Amino acid sequence: MKYFTEMDIVAAKITNSDTQEEISLLDREDRGKPGSYLFVPQEVTLGNFRITLRFDWSALDEKNDPTLDADITRNGEPYKRDKDKWHHTYREYESGAWIYHFKFRELEFRFKLGITGQKAITAVAR
Repeated sequence: MKYFTEMDIVAAKITNSDTQEEISLLDREDRGKPGSYLFVPQEVTLGNFRITLRFDWSALDEKNDPTLDADITRNGEPYKRDKDKWHHTYREYESGAWIYHFKFRELEFRFKLGITGQKAITAVAR
């Protein structure tokens, strides 16, 4: 018997740990590729900086959690100064919850990631 398993993400949201605001990650057409990466729907602007955040399943941490990736542009050009401090954010235990704590200059976000997965199993008997 041959088995094939696949995990489909059927719901994904982030919750801002400070405000409790919930944001769906699957509501927009250009959301990404569930299971590989999902974009946070809103870009963040900080002066001349534009910040795009995405959860990346191709860069799992040691606990098999996705990495929060940040891409930042300044005046439309990729920004790379101190990139090692803000490009990858890993989930950490803080105040009784597992969160992603993103920091860039005076900007800070604390997110909880919620995922609902569905597994499809296909089998062929011979």
